[in-house]
Amino acid sequence: MEVQCKKCGSVNRIQNVSQQPYRCGKCGAFLPTSQQSGDTSQAVGLIGGAALGAAIGGPVGAIVGGVLGAILGKEGKGGS
Repeated sequence: MEVQCKKCGSVNRIQNVSQQPYRCGKCGAFLPTSQQSGDTSQAVGLIGGAALGAAIGGPVGAIVGGVLGAILGKEGKGGS
């Protein structure tokens, strides 16, 4: 995995993310190693959209709401 240093901008290659903390090879600053993905946001969007769609439009609304919620939540990222 490649991680960009927030201090100097150089790209560092990390072999094992579980071993922390990693330092930048150029400036020595700590590297951010947490991976943020949209997987959880997609699941939350799917469930929330389906629940809202079911409340408004019944079974058909649940399907449409779930699909739209998953699409909107796919690119969502939580965190800092």
